[in-house]
Amino acid sequence: DEWRIAGGCKGRKFGGSEKYFGRYNSDWENDCSKREDGLGEMILKMEWIFPTYNYTEKKFVNFRIENIYSGVYLAAFEEFIQFYAPDVVAPYATKYPPVKPRKKRVCRFCKKGFPDTLFRNNAHVIPQFLGNRYLIHNIECDACNLKFGVYETSFADSIGLLRTTDILEGHRNIPKFKNDGLVAYSEKDELGNHKILIEASDPKKAIYNEKEDSIIFRTKKTPYVPLHIMKVLFKIGYSLLGEDELVDYPHLEKIINTSDLDNKLQEYCKVLVFTFPNYFCNPFSITFKKREEFKDFRLPTKIVLVYFGRFMYEFVLLNSSDTFMIKKGETGRVLYTPPYWDINNGMPSQKIIDFSSPQVQYEEEEHLFTFDRKIK
Repeated sequence: DEWRIAGGCKGRKFGGSEKYFGRYNSDWENDCSKREDGLGEMILKMEWIFPTYNYTEKKFVNFRIENIYSGVYLAAFEEFIQFYAPDVVAPYATKYPPVKPRKKRVCRFCKKGFPDTLFRNNAHVIPQFLGNRYLIHNIECDACNLKFGVYETSFADSIGLLRTTDILEGHRNIPKFKNDGLVAYSEKDELGNHKILIEASDPKKAIYNEKEDSIIFRTKKTPYVPLHIMKVLFKIGYSLLGEDELVDYPHLEKIINTSDLDNKLQEYCKVLVFTFPNYFCNPFSITFKKREEFKDFRLPTKIVLVYFGRFMYEFVLLNSSDTFMIKKGETGRVLYTPPYWDINNGMPSQKIIDFSSPQVQYEEEEHLFTFDRKIK
């Protein structure tokens, strides 16, 4: 039973449609990314292998990560896996997983079961608007699903025009973008391929550079609430926890389910966001857990990665045992892993975004598109 993240995967195949894994070797030669052969030449390690729970297939597997890192990304990943190892991977699903009968389910978020609440709707682990159709779970009731849907609307609005241009297919196919004098929508050609049409009523919203075959689109996003985005991300991480882990995440449960802590989250809603030059993967998630030998180190217990489209969101899952993150005056360190990306294909942009604000955010966006001229 294997599943592999491999550099050879292209476009939408990346993130779960190719299955491989392996085992984690802890001896020096296999655990290091480089070693010397008899001639003193440095040989790059080809892969890392970890025992991991596959959430999508509901079984333990071996997780094989092919080494496509180089430069600063390789150094950062080597440092990161000294302290962390993946414990759960949720690959992109191509079919619905088996779930409990609706009358036997209990909601992880409100603690209610049938008949006190209902489970008629499919509840997605990763929001459907990010391109996840099949990965659902049986721990979210209809009432909680409806509440989280409001949060997901903010998340969708924060992505803006790229939801359409990157063809992030949601519940109702490719969404149409219409705001601030710009309209973008998808149509299929005679072969069934998507083509994106963008119309601008104001010439300042679409600036074409004929010499460089490029165009800049400027518009405004639909207003959104940053804290709603953070609650969606926390909900993904909380959904991937094992039943035995929930006792360590009472603060997280309260953040997701109530507004009681909404004005006290400035230090807990910082997300490292990577934006890649182009769409490169279907949605999937990986959680990394701090190694047991470093349990007393002031590092967060769990780091969550959510990949979708051209983005990776990386954040800390607040654990009550990480007292240095909760007690006033305490200090610690957050160690991030670089995205699974070959920097020879272009360097992703990265920034830490604070999603702690419960206030409505108004934001402009600007995107540069380049293309090849087609001659018919």
